[in-house]
Amino acid sequence: GHSYGQSTESPGPNHELVDKIVVVSDRHAPTLPPQINNGEIYLLNLDGSGEQRLTNNNVFDAFGTLSPNGKKIVFDSNRNRGEGEPVNTSDLFVMNADGTDQTFLARGGSPSWSPDSKHIAFHASASGTGQPINNTVGAATDDSDIFVANVDDLLETGTPPRNLTNDPASVDA
Repeated sequence: GHSYGQSTESPGPNHELVDKIVVVSDRHAPTLPPQINNGEIYLLNLDGSGEQRLTNNNVFDAFGTLSPNGKKIVFDSNRNRGEGEPVNTSDLFVMNADGTDQTFLARGGSPSWSPDSKHIAFHASASGTGQPINNTVGAATDDSDIFVANVDDLLETGTPPRNLTNDPASVDA
């Protein structure tokens, strides 16, 4: 990547431009019926070269987002869906950018990273029992709020995500 240095006049962290993109595809299983929704996460160079398949399973993995520092990917998956739960039930997982160490974070969906690569924002059921509002992958729940979590704190000490919107009358996603 390209490096951007730090000026002595304006202190701040060094930033490196990450020239990779995360995509989801079902290209590995084109003969499966569409209702299976078997997506996998891939990492590509911005010019489309260097494809790396990062997930390989019979569940739907989607909405992968590369951290700004290029070290981690947070993504939605229905791999922890319980019996009787909707097929589009979504949990958040984090993995290293090479696909290793895929680890559960929290029930929720549609994650995005903070610029410092430490926190994620996502939508989740405020009650923990909300149901998806439609049949799309990663759908918000009927009591969805926006949460933020420090990924390291969540993994190391179980510090729960913080509800930012806390609005029972609205669906926030």
